[in-house]
Formats: sequence, structure tokens, C-alpha cells
Amino acid sequence: MKAIIFDMDGVLVLGSTRYHLEAWDKAVKENNVKIGLISEDEYNRLEGARGREILEYILKKNKRRLQVSLKEKVYSRKKEIFAYIDKSWVEPNARRVLSALKGKDYKLALATGNNREVARRFIKGNFEGLFDAVITGDEIKMGKPHPEIYIKTVKRLGLKNTECIVVENAPLGIASAKRAGLFVVAVTSTLPRRYLTDADKVIRNLSELNSVIRSVW
Repeated sequence: MKAIIFDMDGVLVLGSTRYHLEAWDKAVKENNVKIGLISEDEYNRLEGARGREILEYILKKNKRRLQVSLKEKVYSRKKEIFAYIDKSWVEPNARRVLSALKGKDYKLALATGNNREVARRFIKGNFEGLFDAVITGDEIKMGKPHPEIYIKTVKRLGLKNTECIVVENAPLGIASAKRAGLFVVAVTSTLPRRYLTDADKVIRNLSELNSVIRSVW
């Protein structure tokens, strides 16, 4: 095992769901789109999908269709609002765990459905210099559970899928990584264990990751 690939929201960043939902709420209201949003629990189960895919899910649930131009306007405004209101925080053990792994010469990567600007803000001041590869939702055609993001991440690391493990927190991300042929460790940070049963290992927090690595490799 040569590399660990981390999802972002719910793994390295906590508390973002409420701000994503608030940003969606403000964006649809500003554009006079009358739809009901989804609960935090349901949004957490969608974590890993790209923003446009989440909007499509919400519209479908409301049995609504919008013109492409209006959907893009809503999505663009949502990103602007989220950047302004986001007060999510870094998982308390994340910096220590990632620094320790880097010190053992593991390659580290970030694979997130978030756009690159959100990922850049997160990395700056928190994890600068730690990631050997960063793949965001802007660089893929299909969001999780499609395996594209993890296939691209492994390729950018210059490794084989058997040389990497993934740390995820949601069903779509787990499915994406498994379809890419990767070993998956799931963290119960946003969802209970019953939603994460397709992962190879389930842990309570990042502090337990090192013990999983030692036990498997």
C-alpha cells in the first residue's frame, strides 16, 4: 500500500451539510424556483455527487424541470453563497493523521465532488503541501457513485488500484471507490454504520485509520 485517497466533506471537513443546504435554499429562492429541499440526513447520503447532480436530484424529487440556463444560474449562485456563508471545520484529528502518514512516505490524495475553488480554500492553511494529487468535481464528467473520480486519482498518483486505499463517509463515495477496484475504509462521521456496510472496514474517526493500515498491510 503506497497511497491513501481521502474524500473531503464528512471525512476531512465536518459540518458542511447545513451550509450547502442553506446555500441551495437561498439560491432557489433568489431565482423564484419554488421547490422543497431535502433533509440533512438525505443530503449526507448524497455526499460525493457533484453540485449539478444534487440539483437534479432535488428537482426530480419535486417533480420539477427547469431550463438549462436557469439551472446553471441557480447552481452558480449556490456556489457564490456557499463560499460566503461556509463555516465548516477541519476534522480535529485530520492534520495530525495526514502529517503522520506523509511522514511515513505514503502518497496522499484528495478526491472530492466539490468544485476546485472550494477544495482550494479548504487546503489553504490546513493541508498545504500534503496532497500529491487533487481531483475535484470540475475535472470529471460523472460524479460518485461513478468510479471516474477514483480512476483518475489513482492514475494521477501513478499507482495501481491495489496500491491505494480510500477513506470515505457516504454510500455514493464507497460505491465509486469499490467500482474502481479500491479498498475502502468508511468513517461514521456523518452517517451511522448501517449505511456504510459496503466498505471493507468501518471506523469511528480518523484516529483509527492507522490501526486499520497496520492490520491489513
